[in-house]
Parts: sequence; C-alpha cells; structure tokens
Amino acid sequence: MRILVLGAGMQGSAAIRDMAKCDQVSEIAVADADICKTQAIIANLRSPKVKAEQVDAENHKDLVTIMKKGFDVVACLLPAKLNFPVAEAAVEAQVSMVDVSYPGAIVKLDRAARQAGVAILPGCGFDPGIDLVLYGYGCSRLDKVYEIHSYCGGIPQKQFAEEPLRYKISWTWEGVLDSYTRNAKILRDGRVVEVRNIFEEHVKTMRFPEPVGEAECFLNGDATVCKETLGLRHVVEMTKWTVRWPGHSELWSKLVRMKLLSDEPLKIADGIYVTPRQFMVKHMAPQLQYGKGERDLVVLKVEFVGERKGERTRLVFDLIDLFDTTTGVSAMARTTGYTCSIVSQMVGSKRICEKGVLSPEKHIPFLQFFQELAKREILITETSTKEQVLR
Repeated sequence: MRILVLGAGMQGSAAIRDMAKCDQVSEIAVADADICKTQAIIANLRSPKVKAEQVDAENHKDLVTIMKKGFDVVACLLPAKLNFPVAEAAVEAQVSMVDVSYPGAIVKLDRAARQAGVAILPGCGFDPGIDLVLYGYGCSRLDKVYEIHSYCGGIPQKQFAEEPLRYKISWTWEGVLDSYTRNAKILRDGRVVEVRNIFEEHVKTMRFPEPVGEAECFLNGDATVCKETLGLRHVVEMTKWTVRWPGHSELWSKLVRMKLLSDEPLKIADGIYVTPRQFMVKHMAPQLQYGKGERDLVVLKVEFVGERKGERTRLVFDLIDLFDTTTGVSAMARTTGYTCSIVSQMVGSKRICEKGVLSPEKHIPFLQFFQELAKREILITETSTKEQVLR
C-alpha cells in the first residue's frame, strides 16, 4: 500500500510513525510546504519506507500532480481550511482521501467522488473522529436513542497545568480561539437551540476517571451534526462539551467580555492596524507551548440514554490517553494521528470500500477500529446500566 501524507506537523508526524510500522504499507510520501521539516522527521524515523516531497497545498495543480503518482490513499493532516481544496484535488486525481477535520463544504463533493470511484472520509482524528465512531457504535447498541452527550478535551496533565490559564496548546491556537468565539448548537426537548456566551451559560463541573478527576465543561460546537446521518428519530437531547481544568470558563468569559477575541481592527499607528484576536494569537501562542518534560492528556466521554429490549438503558464510553514517554508522542497526536493512520489503511486496503463522501459514524467498522486503537494502547471502557423509568 502506498500512502501520501499531507502535513508534517505534530499530528502528521504521529500518523507517519504509525504507518511506517505497518507491514502492509510499502511506501509513505510525506508532502509539506516545509521540505526541511519533513526531512528532519524522516531522519528521526529512520524508515526506508518514508520519503519527503514538497508541495504547496494551496496550489491545486501541484496537488493533483503529486496525487496522481499511484497512491492508494491520501491522508490529510493539514489545517481545516485546506480540507476542501485537498478533497477537490483528490477527486480530480481519482484517489481516495482521509482527513482529520469536520467535513464542512466537502459534503458537496459526494456525487463527484462517487463518479470518480473514490472515498472521501473526513472527521478521522480524535474530535472529530473517535467520538463520531462512538456515536455510531453507541446508537447501534440501542433500539431507540433519546439522548447523546459528549465531553472532550486536550489538556495538560494536572502537574503541568500552571496558572493562570491551566492550559497549553496541543492542536492549533487559532483553532482553539475559533472554537471559543462561535455559538454552540444543541438539541433540547427535540428542538435545535443556539447557545451564545458559551463561557457563561451551562458551564458545569464533572468527575472523570483518574487521572483527570474533577474538570470543568462548557458547551461548544454543533452537537446535532449526527442526528440526520444516523437517522435518529427519537432523540430529544444532544449536547457537546469541551473539557478544561476548573476556572477556565470564568477567566475566558472576562476576556471575551473585554473583546479580546474581537476581529474589529484597531489603529495602532499611522497605517498600522491589528485586531485584538490577532494580538492574542501572536502574543499567547509562544507562552502556551509544552516545555521540555511537560505532558498532555486527552479525555473523551460519550453518554447515551435510550431503550434496549424494552428497558431504559444508559451507555457510557470513556477514553483517557496520556503522553507516551517512550516515543515522546503527545496524547493529542496519538489519538489524532494514529486514528488517521488506521482509517487511511482501512481505505487503502479496501476494508472500507464504499465510494463518495463518507462519515466515520456510518462507514468505519466499529469493532475493527476499536481493536486497532487497543493495539496502540488507546483504550475505551464501556459501562451499561439500566435506568428506572419514573411514571
């Protein structure tokens, strides 16, 4: 199997590391705008399977050219804003693609992808990714689904969570700030509700399995995206929460109220304008990097309430993954990069053989996927309890 990997950042590096260990993968071409960074990663891996390529992902012609070099699948680990042009190029080059970001406009390519005979499978990282597969699996375990609630976050391990933010960057800081400035969308009493001021409404404290323990959760993102995909006719409650250490929401609610995430340009001097958000990105990103010896963790909980064999049932899936001290791969890179690697191999080997724009919650084989995660020591626990019905 020949795989083209786009993006040689933290998540891309983890995906490459994982692919290189697979006997079925014969060649991995790693393409990035920064050829020096790519070559450094390859030198670190010391695998004859991996070679460096240089490509500008915003250059459509160059993307199509490199994709036409006989690859079985393209694994895209670039920023979310590039996933649509990469998917367009993959359809034109007639090669299947796996991506780690939400689909967005990619869904428009379904017909073209089917006509080209390729699979385009976005949302194959941690969040989105593992959570979506759990959505599909959990729903398949119940006859009727009434509620779905997910809780997800990437945070420093407790001993490295210093004040004042108790947070460090394990993805992209711009992406984090994007998520902090959008409205949340939930399903409440069967109706879609938009929630503004996510740091001030519905913030709650929950207990997660150790080593997390008590953490803070606030509504974030669109919790309703899977309702139509999974054909959930009975669901009345859906929420999606971001997990942080306690105190995060109180601080950020103040920063938002002070308009420090505003995109309104401010005149700094004659001819010089900057937005508060641009300042926050440039000023804070260097201060929020993980230092030497500092470690992250990821936490994911997905809860279902429904009916199975006539009994009201609650299903809960928990995943906590830690920085790998042996390989030096972060928890976020493991759960994102390894997931992309697993799904890319499934597509490249035709274990996923459907064509068109696919979705993790419907098209990734649940048990095979969980088995592959377990081989990489990414473990999910399941708890099932019967609930008393109040009449």
